[in-house]
This record gives sequence, structure tokens and C-alpha cells, in this order.
Amino acid sequence: MVMKTLLIAVSMLLFTMSAVAQDVVINPDHPDHYTVVKGDTLWGIAGKFLRDPWRWPQVWKHNPEIKNPHLIYPGDVIYLTYQDGKPVFRMERMSDQVVRLSPQIYTEANAAQSVPAIPMDTIKPFLSKSYVISDQELGYSGYILENGEGRLIAGEGSTIFARNLSMEDSKEYIIYRTGEAYSDPDDPEQVLGYQATYVGMAQLLVADDPSTLRVVESDREVLNGDQLLPFVPQPTLDQLNPRAPDELMEGHIIGLLDGIERIGQYQIVVLSLGEVDGVVPGHTLSVWQHGRKVVDQRSEEREEVILPDALAGVAMVFRVFENTSYALIMNAYREMYVNDKVMNDVF
Repeated sequence: MVMKTLLIAVSMLLFTMSAVAQDVVINPDHPDHYTVVKGDTLWGIAGKFLRDPWRWPQVWKHNPEIKNPHLIYPGDVIYLTYQDGKPVFRMERMSDQVVRLSPQIYTEANAAQSVPAIPMDTIKPFLSKSYVISDQELGYSGYILENGEGRLIAGEGSTIFARNLSMEDSKEYIIYRTGEAYSDPDDPEQVLGYQATYVGMAQLLVADDPSTLRVVESDREVLNGDQLLPFVPQPTLDQLNPRAPDELMEGHIIGLLDGIERIGQYQIVVLSLGEVDGVVPGHTLSVWQHGRKVVDQRSEEREEVILPDALAGVAMVFRVFENTSYALIMNAYREMYVNDKVMNDVF
């Protein structure tokens, strides 16, 4: 136990020293300036100048004389200059006034026209109608006992009867269907959660045993046995502020949400890191592909050698559950796969 504690302490110390030593690295082939166009993202713009786009808070400087200088619009021109020997982003607008950019995000009427931090349209479908359910939630989920019309399939407008509803004064319930189980690659026996397929929404009419509900929305056929959880509105997410975690984190990609084997840019993945690990939306993590096993043809015994892990991409967390989270692949340097490792930036 003492040795384990010592190793953890040493690891945290090394991580802290590494984080302090990490400086912003400028792309050697960065342009002199860049004119923002419709469809750009702050991540993409920063990536034209910086090796690591998520480090833009270290480059953007707040100018209190300019109101909301962080808002960037098509037509703005971005420059990379230096101040006290450190890189600084500057921006030129139609007024020809040069302002410094701030990484802070504000909400205001014209913010909807500004350049988003990331492609928000890509993740919006996964902010409300996709979910990873924990064992605990699975245990207290209600379930559909019977369609009110005696049929096997119900749809929008149908009456349904359900049991085991969580009586929390909730009038709305999510109807879902349990799918793939996500396990910890380091401990396959430990289930971190289950992918919940969104089926629809139901409104409680009579709380009893069984309770009576009406299906008010259905994305697919509602079946006897489908499960129900009280609907909890998710906070509106108009923007995300990508940033590196302050603490040491290490996990794996444990699932895909689009059913394909290979992972590329702007695809959604499930990570084995969640609330219990301190993950929050906006955290960026490097994706590392496991080193391949090769045979040393020149060794007498044709020794098998495992190559070093290779940097494959960058993932950004945008929704967090108890033991898992959804992340968007922001950069893909090579194809990625389930079980690839994710961890803090270690450049």
C-alpha cells in the first residue's frame, strides 16, 4: 500500500511538472493572417496557428476596452503577433480596429451569428436523445407492462400501462431500450454502463400500480418491456470551452455511437471516464493507438516486439455520465479503434 501510494504521488508530481512545462507551440507553417469564413470553428481557426488548438486560452488575451472581443464573425481577420516574447492572437474588423481575443464565452443576442468553438450541429443529437445508463439507474427504471389497446406495438398518442415508476412528482418519462454494455478494458467484469436507445416520451396520466401514461413522442415503435426514467431537462449547451484537464486522467475508448469499426474526425465515441473521474464537458484528451506487435526478423529466436503507442487524435468530452462520457473526435492523425487509450496531453 505504501509503495502504491508513493507511485501515485510520483505520477502526480511528474504530471504537474509536465503541465507547467508545456508551452504553446506555434505551427511552423502558420499563415500571416486568416480571414474567417462561414462554417469556421474557433478550434479550426486556432489550429491554423497552433499545434494544439485547445491551448488557445494561453494565447488569447483579454482587452477590457473592447466589449466581448472573444466573439468572432465571418469577415474578421485573425493575426498572430507577439507581446513580451509570447504569442498573442489579434483581430481586425471592418472598423480596422485591432483587438485582442479572449477565450471567455458569453451569451447575447448576436452570439448565435458568431463562430462556434466546435461544430455544435454534430453533437446536438447526442445531447438529449442518447444516454448511457448506469446499473443503479437500471435498477430503478420503470417498464411498460402493456399497451392500452392490447397490441404489441404502441406509438404517439397511445395509452400505455407501466410499473415500477420512480414517483418523484415527475410527469414526463423517457422511454428507452437498453443496448450495448460498456465494460472497463482494464477490468472486463466491471460494467460501466449501458447504451440506452431513445424510443420516445410519455406523459403520466394516473400514478398507480400499474400507472397510466400517454405516449407523446416516438422516434421508433414502443414495445412492451421498454423502460422508463423520469425526464430530467438537460442544460442548454450553445457553446463549449475546450481545455486540458487540470488533473491526471487516463481511460479508453469503449464504444462508438454510429456502429462503425474505424474512428475518424467528428465521430462520437464513448469513453471509460465519467463524473466519478472528474471529467467535465470541454475536457480534451489525446488518443493513443496501442503499439503493434511485430517480429524481429534478425533476432535468433524471431523475438516478438511491441512498438510504442502512437498518437492517433484528440477527443473532446461534451456530455458526462456517472462512469462514462461522450466525446467528439476533433483531430484524427490516423484511424482509431475501440480500446485505444485516452489521456492528458503529454507533449
